[in-house]
Amino acid sequence: MTFDYSILQKNLHDLRVANRISQADLAKELGFSRHTYLNYETGIRIPTLDALRHISAYYQVSIDDLLERPQVLKEQEPLKRGPKAKKK
Repeated sequence: MTFDYSILQKNLHDLRVANRISQADLAKELGFSRHTYLNYETGIRIPTLDALRHISAYYQVSIDDLLERPQVLKEQEPLKRGPKAKKK
């Protein structure tokens, strides 16, 4: 059985866009270079387990959600933190 990495790519992109954060700003928050994060989101590179841990912690989702269940992420509210978070 092979894993469809396009699910991960789509989830990374959709979460970033839903939270209104640029690739550069997100990469900085996660401690990655922009180029490294871009490679993860476009499927050029596969994130390491450590990278997946950082990303899942940032978005407050499980690694399983990042890898396999895009329907869960569609129901999630955008985060209330980060450089472009709306203040009430």
